[in-house]
Amino acid sequence: MTKKQNFSLILTIVDAGFSENVIEASKKAGASGATIISGRGTSQNEDNSFMGVSIQPEKDIVMILVKKTIRKKVMKAIAQDCELEKQGKGLLVCLPVDDTAGVGHLIEK
Repeated sequence: MTKKQNFSLILTIVDAGFSENVIEASKKAGASGATIISGRGTSQNEDNSFMGVSIQPEKDIVMILVKKTIRKKVMKAIAQDCELEKQGKGLLVCLPVDDTAGVGHLIEK
């Protein structure tokens, strides 16, 4: 396990099928890859029923590990290219990551 590498984990939640837009934007900004997890979303602002049947919208959760030095650039690219400033387009958050393993390709030698 590596120590004190100062990585950031960027999480983007978008409607299913829009994860490729997130990945494309992040790679243009310097990210090297991503992991996509399928999920279901709920929101108080969405109508979650159709003809009386409850609907849970399918979501893609895109996880991108980047060096802390490029996180803002990557986040800005995702937010712009995926129009996340528009309500209902998605959610973008970033978490600090201190310890990692298996990311030798991200560490400068």
